[in-house]
Amino acid sequence: MIVIKPIFCRDDGHIKVHIFLCVTGLVFYRYLMWKLKKQNETLSETKVIEELEKIRVTLVKKDDGTPKLKFEEMDLDQMRLFSTLDLESVLKEVNF
Repeated sequence: MIVIKPIFCRDDGHIKVHIFLCVTGLVFYRYLMWKLKKQNETLSETKVIEELEKIRVTLVKKDDGTPKLKFEEMDLDQMRLFSTLDLESVLKEVNF
């Protein structure tokens, strides 16, 4: 039903996992685009992906040894996507 190529795996288990990850990624991508469209985002799908790829997050150690997330400078489009998708709250829930 869904054409997924090329597959450079020979083991059936690896092929199934590869297809599962491709379909999961596609579902996540469509959900992301749906959420942005619902928020009246004006960027094209291609531009959204390009801008999200440019957002850089670093993990730094505070003086007391606990980890902290730092976000590099973002342009206007990146900041708008970051706040629209509420990425800060998502990233704060990540276990280190």
